[in-house]
Amino acid sequence: MDAQDPFEPQRVDPEVPDPEDRSAELPQHDGRPVIGSTPLLRLELQRAQFEPLAGMARCAYWMQVCLLSGEGNVDDCAFSAPVCAADPTWMQEAPCCPAACFERYREAREQGVSRFAAFMRTYHTELQCFPAVREQLGR
Repeated sequence: MDAQDPFEPQRVDPEVPDPEDRSAELPQHDGRPVIGSTPLLRLELQRAQFEPLAGMARCAYWMQVCLLSGEGNVDDCAFSAPVCAADPTWMQEAPCCPAACFERYREAREQGVSRFAAFMRTYHTELQCFPAVREQLGR
């Protein structure tokens, strides 16, 4: 573990507004708010939609609000994200992340992976905590 990047997450509790209340502030695509995008994937916030990508977007929304709040770093936000109670996890309407997300993130950090790299690997590039999204995308 890098002494300048220790893994010591602290619980944070940012105010996370209802996605519907914040949708006008987000970039839009075909009238739907966009949480983020990569060359392969665009995450659109569709609160009432219950499918794997929509669940991933709700998790990404919570993480984005937490990080932008300034209340904590990536470790803190990953540690503090509400864990989805529904099974499958993408059936929960409120923003939440699968329990596997923090576990995968923690494993990477304990192996010495930087905050940013662990975050990207877990939540975006390898989709480690979103197996249904991997399946939906044919990965």
